[in-house]
Amino acid sequence: MMEGMRDDPGMHRAMSLVVQLLDDSEVQHRIRAVPEYHEAWEDPAVQRHIDHMREMHGEHAAHERGEHAQHRMGEMRDDPGMHRAMSLVVQLLDDPEVQRRIRAVPEYDEAWGDPAVQQHIDHMRGMHGDNHHDHR
Repeated sequence: MMEGMRDDPGMHRAMSLVVQLLDDSEVQHRIRAVPEYHEAWEDPAVQRHIDHMREMHGEHAAHERGEHAQHRMGEMRDDPGMHRAMSLVVQLLDDPEVQRRIRAVPEYDEAWGDPAVQQHIDHMRGMHGDNHHDHR
């Protein structure tokens, strides 16, 4: 994550959308249906980072501020589990069935259409999309 993005409303909205999608029952079904997704999802290191995303960006997030948050982000930046979690997120965001779910839920579709959200999703793709595969 780039410096200064932690307090960016577009980044928070993008990550809030990601958290909502990860908790969505249809997306959960898709995760279970695709072996590569399921394997990544079951990795405890991936779950640790997904839990961190929920803490930071979930519906009832208590946002960490200051040096503690910067320290945690710095620790995670080089963590292979974080990269695997974000790679899974990028794969899900590009998955045609997840795309259909985004378009079907007005709240998701509205967030998805926000240019600031797309900017951060593009940033995630650039940083973590190298393991992308087509799962149509």
